[in-house]
Amino acid sequence: MNWQRLAGQMAGLITGLMVASCAPDTSKIYDEGVLALQQGRPAEAVTKMNQVLKLRPNYLPAHEQRGIAYLKLGEYQSSVLDLTKALEANQDNPVVLRHRAIAYFGLGRPEQGAADLCRAAEITKDAKVQENCANRQKAEETPAPENPG
Repeated sequence: MNWQRLAGQMAGLITGLMVASCAPDTSKIYDEGVLALQQGRPAEAVTKMNQVLKLRPNYLPAHEQRGIAYLKLGEYQSSVLDLTKALEANQDNPVVLRHRAIAYFGLGRPEQGAADLCRAAEITKDAKVQENCANRQKAEETPAPENPG
């Protein structure tokens, strides 16, 4: 057996374990942010998710939660950005699609909002979401009345 090779492998393993043990644990902060959002404190939730994302920039669940918090704060553009990022993991997440639809509607972009809403309806087969989709599509197809003025 090559002892130098084994010693090198062990040193690499020990270094890896040391780095892993020093990695910040963001789960507590994340959980606090989720709780803040559930309890109606979206600004606090944004702060907590910002802390998580500073340590783990690509942690998609934190993007989702922050996107929902931004939506509740009426910060629609920030919401769309975060929810779009969250959809990278699963483009067919109906919850994220419905939240992003609301943000798009808030931005005055009904076509994109309706597309997300109808995609969510297609995925979930939820009668209420399907009805909302159909109503949005009808509203888009109805021409605006001419101004007789």
